[in-house]
Amino acid sequence: MTRAPGPRGCLLVCLGVYLAAAAMLANDPCDLRILGPVPVFAEHGRSISLNCTMKCPAASKGWETSLRKSERRHDLFWTWTSVVVGEWITYPKCYAIYPGGHSITNTTIVAYEPPDYVSIDLSKVMEVGRAYNITCGVRNIAPKKYLTLLIRRGNDILYTESYNSPITGNGPVTMTRSITAQREDHRAEYTCLARLDLRPNAGVFEKSSSIHVRAFDLPLDPTIHALGYIELGADATAICEVARAVPLTDAKADLLLDATTLSGTTLINGDTLITEAIVPTDMPGNHTLECRVTTDLDVVTRRVEQFIYVHSFPEPVLNVKEANTLVGVDVNITCTLPETDPSEALITIKGSTTLKTCEGSSEITCNSILKAQKEDNAMNIECEARLRSLNITKSTFLTLNVTYGPEFSLSLCPITRTWLEGATATFSCKADGNPGPYVQCTKDGGANVIGDWPGIMKNQSGVYQCLARNYYGSSNWNVTVDVEYEPKFIDSLCLGSLAWLEGTRATFSCEADGNPTPHIECAKDGGPNAIGHWPNITRQDSGTYLCKASNKHGTSVKNVEVTVEYGPEFSDSLCPGTLMLVEGTNIRHFCEADGNPRPYIVCTKDDGHNEIGRRPVITLHNSGTYRCNASNRHGIALKDVAVTVEYLPEFTDQLCPSSLTLLEGVQDAPAEFFCKADGKPAPLVECIKDGDMNGFGQWPNITRGDSGFYRCNANNPHGVAVKNITVAIEYGPKFNSSLCPSPLTWIEGTPVTFSCRANGNPIARVECSKDGGQNAIGDWKKIGRNESGTYRCIATNRHGSDVKDVRATVESKPTVLHIEIKPSTSIYHKQSVTLRCQADGLPAPTYQWRTPYHSSLSYSVDNSTVTISETEFHHSGLYECEVSNKHGRDAQRVEIHVKDTLPILLGAIMGAAALAAVAGISAKMYLLHRAQISQKYQLSKAQEPPNAENPTNSYVKMPQFEICDA
Repeated sequence: MTRAPGPRGCLLVCLGVYLAAAAMLANDPCDLRILGPVPVFAEHGRSISLNCTMKCPAASKGWETSLRKSERRHDLFWTWTSVVVGEWITYPKCYAIYPGGHSITNTTIVAYEPPDYVSIDLSKVMEVGRAYNITCGVRNIAPKKYLTLLIRRGNDILYTESYNSPITGNGPVTMTRSITAQREDHRAEYTCLARLDLRPNAGVFEKSSSIHVRAFDLPLDPTIHALGYIELGADATAICEVARAVPLTDAKADLLLDATTLSGTTLINGDTLITEAIVPTDMPGNHTLECRVTTDLDVVTRRVEQFIYVHSFPEPVLNVKEANTLVGVDVNITCTLPETDPSEALITIKGSTTLKTCEGSSEITCNSILKAQKEDNAMNIECEARLRSLNITKSTFLTLNVTYGPEFSLSLCPITRTWLEGATATFSCKADGNPGPYVQCTKDGGANVIGDWPGIMKNQSGVYQCLARNYYGSSNWNVTVDVEYEPKFIDSLCLGSLAWLEGTRATFSCEADGNPTPHIECAKDGGPNAIGHWPNITRQDSGTYLCKASNKHGTSVKNVEVTVEYGPEFSDSLCPGTLMLVEGTNIRHFCEADGNPRPYIVCTKDDGHNEIGRRPVITLHNSGTYRCNASNRHGIALKDVAVTVEYLPEFTDQLCPSSLTLLEGVQDAPAEFFCKADGKPAPLVECIKDGDMNGFGQWPNITRGDSGFYRCNANNPHGVAVKNITVAIEYGPKFNSSLCPSPLTWIEGTPVTFSCRANGNPIARVECSKDGGQNAIGDWKKIGRNESGTYRCIATNRHGSDVKDVRATVESKPTVLHIEIKPSTSIYHKQSVTLRCQADGLPAPTYQWRTPYHSSLSYSVDNSTVTISETEFHHSGLYECEVSNKHGRDAQRVEIHVKDTLPILLGAIMGAAALAAVAGISAKMYLLHRAQISQKYQLSKAQEPPNAENPTNSYVKMPQFEICDA
């Protein structure tokens, strides 16, 4: 069944028909436009404005949208509405109907919801090399199309995922990835970042969550360093090394012997953990040594074992009866090994070769005989014992002494000696024999020459006769000594200087002494050998000729100066036309001239004094033009020299002040932070603060961040000058909430410190007063209520002042002043009564009543007043008013008594005799009625449950009355 359209639907249908018809009649002259970006991003549930403009007046205009409109306005050329963004994506339309046509345009509204909670799930403890899942999640995010999730480790982005989902609503999004734990993950921070990027229309929304993890790793098994076989009772050390453990400081390495932990010391060397312990060796036999490594997380353990054997193995005993013997005598050798553990042993007697080997399973004795030979002298006889099962060896040694007469040999005393003159040598000559023979060598019957020769001379060449003697005989031997020497020039045979005239003939000769005879060459600047005849001397022949005399023992060198004379000549290399000098340097000759004999040079400037040699230290006054004159006996030469003196940088207070005080916020004051330096050439100046090139040039606006220490460097080719500049930024006073809080709340009767400070440079003086009184800043021993109020605080320094009003409130605990009762505390039955409790305190106290009976009571709005409209006898009793606030409580009680009306009736009876009978009957009936009421009341109260608030005072017992006849 098709449902008929309602009024709104009819309007839209009619509007559509009208617009379709109007579109056929005319083109769009209105240029309908919606202001703002497309799409429009708006937070879900918020209100936004839609504005549409047109260039022609429209008969009808407005907005059509499924969103709720909260407000709308029109004008001649625009229409505006406010809508509540309640859908995730909508397409509002702006329309305008005008005579002869219509216009329609639309925009897009996309609702977003920024990330409100981001989670990250990852194991906080990870083993290196294992894979772990990391989950990044965000709750309630929309639209997902513009969402990006990032997983970071520190500042490195590991994973990124974007979601190109349709715009359908909000909801959670998660991303799970796998990571492999690395050594660098120890104490690393992992972060999940959710980014909703709605640029350029609505900006970027980000939220993140982080987690710190710990990583552990024992990549290598530990290594044990210990001896496999240890002698019983010997000191033994075991070392366990653990390399590349993570975290190294949290790892622990223990050494255990036969499952018993050894006491040791642990240290860290680079990336290695080292534990060292003493191994007890008091028990012989096999033992197990273990190194066990654990991390502080107790999740990874590494262990390694090594077997050690503690043995008992004494040294063998060696006995040689003929240790001192003559050549050809038999030597008896005995080697004995005491009992060992293990018992299987092997002993060997050794000399230059193995003499005998014996073995057995208990105590072993081995004997051998050796015939002494000359070459056996000083031979070690060894008794070696070896445990075959453990491959352990011990030895005992004894030296054999075989005696014989002296004998010379070439190895002990060479027959020729070649030495170098002037060297230190040792004349050694020995002979074989035992005991060692005494050897003496002499030349021509002179003194014994055996020993050190500190300085060998030529005359020590010759033949030396040597004689060796000991107890068993003597021997003779001849030694020839040849002393050679390196070349040496003789001045008479090789002159040190030669003087020649240009254009003449000359002979260059040079000889030297030496053994062997030396070879001699003389050359100038690596040229050919100059020794011989020169047919024609030229100026270029002048110079130093290096002569070398060489034999196998060395080379002797001598310089021969050849001088060719000629007239003076200036050159740019010896006397430059322009000269740059540096202030403070030493220079005596800045201009020289070529010539031989050497020319005499005079350089003058202005005053005519010769400046050559007069200025050992260069100053700025040495700048200028000098006229230089060079002369010798062959002529004169002239030259002008322009001298420029340069100097290294220097700072002065005038060019670069040591301190600078500026005012914050001042535009271009000073116009330029300058620092210049004097120097030539002009130095380059750089000023640096905190490693940055800041503070040199224009400062458009001074801030307090510009204060600090600036280091200025001035550089030119001659050096560097350094100067430190202190910049102080001053600024006027300014209050803030942390230094001068407001409002203040104090408690009456307590000590209080009034504190108020302000930022400022120089430090601002602060005074606070109320109503123009004294300065309130300081300690107050006991605060009173009259101290409440507004204190005006003024901070001043030389750059201005700042004002702040501080509101102070003195609060107090409550006090009941009194309870006002109207009409009085004693009232008649059925009469109304009002109790008003008056109290003082700040904050304003709250009121609570405790009454003997709670029915028929009415309270004021603030509970301070209680009213009983018609009192009953059970309303008699104590009424307590309790007041309280956050600082305490107080209470006060009054008693209410409800009276009967009987005395009034009796008085009336006695005063009216004429009505006695009637009054008596009336009184009797009244008393009867009252007694019935009282009885009913007591019965009804006896059936009521106890009052929950006051079970012991739930009601007041009423007095009993008797009925009397009148």
